[in-house]
Amino acid sequence: MTLKQRFLQAIIEGQIGQQDKQGIIITQKEFTAYFKNIKPTYSKTFLATAVIETGLTHTRFLFRESKGIYRVHPLAIEALKQTTHNEQTQQDYEYQKRLIFNRGF
Repeated sequence: MTLKQRFLQAIIEGQIGQQDKQGIIITQKEFTAYFKNIKPTYSKTFLATAVIETGLTHTRFLFRESKGIYRVHPLAIEALKQTTHNEQTQQDYEYQKRLIFNRGF
């Protein structure tokens, strides 16, 4: 799982970030504390490099609210939820296929 996926999963599960009327806010301090096992040089630049400048992309999914404070783009969260759902659907399909194959249907 990539750091982006781990980050968004932690947001979805409510482990980090604060919900407000406009979405989810994350601070640099909170991010660094949650991902303390990551090199400080990387954890201190991750949020800043994920800021949307020209449009939402797979690597740009945050809005910078102010110094050290970021808002998560809601479509980034939905995309992760959809990817997770699709992976689970594929796993279910593969499991059912093995069951059918092993029974000789």
